[in-house]
Amino acid sequence: MDGWKPQRRLAYADIVDALRPHAALALFTLLAAIPLLLIASLTPAPLVLPVFSIIFLAFAGLVALFAWQTSAVRHSRTVTSWDVAGAFAFVGFAAAILSKPENILLAFAGATAG
Repeated sequence: MDGWKPQRRLAYADIVDALRPHAALALFTLLAAIPLLLIASLTPAPLVLPVFSIIFLAFAGLVALFAWQTSAVRHSRTVTSWDVAGAFAFVGFAAAILSKPENILLAFAGATAG
């Protein structure tokens, strides 16, 4: 019966090791969502999508700059920083497409006035 205990510990360790990247992704998603929810609550409703577009496109540029600076692998079976930059750009462009042109003009008019 003593032979079963190491296998159970090994199986538990395998499960913990398998779930560790998912837990890290959930934590980083939560940490990224909190500032976005704060920005959404402080921004007037018509300007939320244009502001999100600017934020996500800026994040995409920063992550792409980081990926370029660190010479990250572009073609891999795992998620790379280039993939994260592309996801940020995708969300930024989607927010820009869904926002109305009047709201974008209003956002830039408020930025130049204040």
